[in-house]
Amino acid sequence: MKKLGLSLIALIMMLSIATSASATPYYGPDGPYVPQVVTNTYNLAGGTIFLDYSAFPFRQHGFLYIKAYRVTTSGDVLVGSFELEGGRPNWPISHSGTATIAESQPAGTYKFVITFPPRWILANLYFHN
Repeated sequence: MKKLGLSLIALIMMLSIATSASATPYYGPDGPYVPQVVTNTYNLAGGTIFLDYSAFPFRQHGFLYIKAYRVTTSGDVLVGSFELEGGRPNWPISHSGTATIAESQPAGTYKFVITFPPRWILANLYFHN
């Protein structure tokens, strides 16, 4: 009876550890976290697509990823991307600037997928051409 009780406790502990490990895909310096993902579409005139950005990582190391897709009838086509690393110790508390996402694009609808760590604040993301 005691062996069965110990076996049951060990099985429950193994299952709880395995379940909690599979639910956290990333591990940062403050512990596990799941990144936030935001998707939006915009109608833009033709030309170069720029991004004005301001990000505050609050010492949580991670990356801001932005992917731009042109929306077509046959599916979304990746036209450009941008990546920003932030949150390391002794790095600036804020990051801001203008990035070129894609050049020589036709007028149309574009979808932007933005991925960033949960403690980051994106104060300004402005797509324009």
